[in-house]
Amino acid sequence: MKRIHHLTWLLMVILLLLPSCSEDNDCDEGLVEIVNSTTPLPAESYGDNLLDCRLPKVQRFEFPAFEGGVFRGEQNTQVIVPAQSIVDQNGEPIDVTVTLELIEMYSPGAIIACQLSTNGLSTTGIVEPLLSEGIYYINLVAPGQDITLLNPINVFTPSNNEELLLFQFNSLSCQELECKVLWEINPDAGVEPSIIDNPDGTLITGYQTSVFELGWVSLSRYNPTDTERTIVYNKAPTAFNGSNSDTFLLYNSESIAVALFDRYDTSLNVFSETYGQIPIDTPASYILVTHQQGMYQYAWQTSSIGRDQIGFTPEVLSATETSFITQVNSLQ
Repeated sequence: MKRIHHLTWLLMVILLLLPSCSEDNDCDEGLVEIVNSTTPLPAESYGDNLLDCRLPKVQRFEFPAFEGGVFRGEQNTQVIVPAQSIVDQNGEPIDVTVTLELIEMYSPGAIIACQLSTNGLSTTGIVEPLLSEGIYYINLVAPGQDITLLNPINVFTPSNNEELLLFQFNSLSCQELECKVLWEINPDAGVEPSIIDNPDGTLITGYQTSVFELGWVSLSRYNPTDTERTIVYNKAPTAFNGSNSDTFLLYNSESIAVALFDRYDTSLNVFSETYGQIPIDTPASYILVTHQQGMYQYAWQTSSIGRDQIGFTPEVLSATETSFITQVNSLQ
């Protein structure tokens, strides 16, 4: 109860200081003038955008199932499917053409645009933002067949961050393309530093792992800081709520760390992270986002995290997906 009263008092102070689009406070060009709107934005557009964002990013590679193959994604993810590794549910080899589906997400802008995060379960079962070297989705599709892997797929993830102790995380509770993932560590999958060749003879550094679980995969690590941790909040314009938008917290970090705020308080119109796992003094940006009428509408505030901090994102901009991703990437 004390925390709620403290939060309410802080919000009252913030609202008194809020500039709005009026005769005395002109909005900058490009701003979406909805700060004072009390009508909620439609929820359907943002919900539909989850797949609208992800589906165009699916890369497809066809190959004979019995032969396997080596495949390279547009962002240098390398996938090796061993020969004679794809079987049906009865353990019998499949001798048909198989399609490898791959999505690569190695920037925070793409991750946030497609409503993903690096939220994962800690060793004690608490949700916290992981430090990730990237996210990818990998699937195998054969007409009329349920596929089982007899041997794991080897996947190389490019990264400029060397000598990290990484783990493979999977979205075990929901592995499909449309899932809002929650990462869980795979204790049986090792991650090792690796190098692959470019066609021009240059080298790409990164990490490799063996994948048995198809679906969403991330090579990540827990945040090693021993700094005190806290809950953080974000106050958004009243047109935004938990059904038509999201708030993310993006760390200013060499690795990708994106927290998804999973609770919206309808009485205070505030998004919150709720788990109390954001390290104090972390440089970060609050990012409010929705998708309406074919455009991303978003706002951000950059800050160093304080105890029980309330972010404030009133000035909403409109942008295409490409421009939105570029802007978010510039905040990392």
